Amino acid sequence: MSVYHKWNAVFVQIPKNASTTIHGVLNNRTDEDHDHELYIETLSKNDPELIESYFSFAIVRNPYDRFVSMWEYLHGPDEYLWTLSFEETVNLFYERGRFFYTTENIHWWPQARFVAIKNAILVDEIIRIEELDTRWPQIVEKMMENVPAGFSRPTTILGVSNPSPSRQGRPWQDYYTPELKEKVYELYKRDFLLFNYPK
Repeated sequence: MSVYHKWNAVFVQIPKNASTTIHGVLNNRTDEDHDHELYIETLSKNDPELIESYFSFAIVRNPYDRFVSMWEYLHGPDEYLWTLSFEETVNLFYERGRFFYTTENIHWWPQARFVAIKNAILVDEIIRIEELDTRWPQIVEKMMENVPAGFSRPTTILGVSNPSPSRQGRPWQDYYTPELKEKVYELYKRDFLLFNYPK
């Protein structure tokens, strides 16, 4: 669930973009379990007037880095037993074309699909995960603007939840050849353009 009534906030939880961490900070008894869904799905499941009155935000990530994080997460022995190598995964998706993700786990979906229709971003604020530690206190302040006096505040210090242990701090650049990098760019081109990440 992406709606946090105590904070008058909607957090669109894009997989592998600190959603577990942020949910852990914002979650309270009025909310349901951590879930990944599109912003328009959240609108359709709730009163649209109420949801649109809340502050809404999402966290995005460099698509090259996110693809590595997804592969490591799904490739791990305790998850979905994704058996293809990194190169095989890129090539399989590239052969299918830019709508490759429609038959895959939601983790592979482009980030833009969660928060935009065409090139129109639907949420109030987009935060890059690379800037999350410095931007998060500002987000907390925005949420607190509409919270009654006397309520507790979400923490402004974030930990790390749900990392991919097999990655062990390895930088995303180590996973790519120039050819693989070009293919991932084509698969997630809309994310690169919409969120201004360099090719």
